Amino acid sequence: MEVNKVLTYIKNQCENNKLAHVFLLETNDLNKCYYDVLETIKYLNCPCEYEINCSRKCNLCHQIDIGNLPSLIIVSPDGLNIKKNQVNELKKRLSCKPVYSKYNTYIIKYAEKLNASSANTMLKFLEEPEDYVIGFLITENKENVLNTIKSRCQIFSVNYEDNFFYKKNLPIINDYFNSIRDNKEFLLSNKNILLHNFSDRDSILIFFKSLFLLLEEDLILKINHKSNFNLEYITNKDEVYILKLINLVEKTLQKIKYNVNLELLLDSFYIELRRLDE
Repeated sequence: MEVNKVLTYIKNQCENNKLAHVFLLETNDLNKCYYDVLETIKYLNCPCEYEINCSRKCNLCHQIDIGNLPSLIIVSPDGLNIKKNQVNELKKRLSCKPVYSKYNTYIIKYAEKLNASSANTMLKFLEEPEDYVIGFLITENKENVLNTIKSRCQIFSVNYEDNFFYKKNLPIINDYFNSIRDNKEFLLSNKNILLHNFSDRDSILIFFKSLFLLLEEDLILKINHKSNFNLEYITNKDEVYILKLINLVEKTLQKIKYNVNLELLLDSFYIELRRLDE
């Protein structure tokens, strides 16, 4: 999902008093994501009406820009890993209520580099969150983050590739899903729609990445009651169904990267997709 959709979702959560305590952001550009998270933290804490490149006299946004806000803590790997003593220091600094801002906020860069000891310490911290603490864990590969950590986070993919490039595949995606709806018994015809338009592994990867991003974007819009789904086949499906479909697409993306036979992969995706409809 492109970053502005993630930020919009977090802002809506804040406005509706439903803000999660910790977000795990998987991204293809960690530095860009880090600076966008800083903008989000400005929005969450700004005592004035937030604006990009804020020039108001509140001074909070300026303190974030120069790395001088006491209630904002940044954690990066110390050598190869993020160590236990770094997490303990984080907990210590977050134990007091913020003075200059609404929230104590923290960012952990390269969250997958929490070692066993530091991850365990972090887990205990996440299990008993304070209302005034908001965290952002940023990673380039969420599969390398411990499942126990992930289970306590709201997880988003923040993708900086051109979203228009993916949206142009929407007609093909709808054709594929409509063929499944209309020809439930014809596996070959469904598979051929993809193989006709996407003839190699890289292009099949693009198809499933497009599908993943569109599903994720539309799920956020549905949660925020701002849009119906763009994908015709799933117009009347609820959020649980979409989450299951997103998980299926994500597993398929992993299989593509492992050089699984494409025809077998498409057969498997079709079969698993049909099971979701049962």
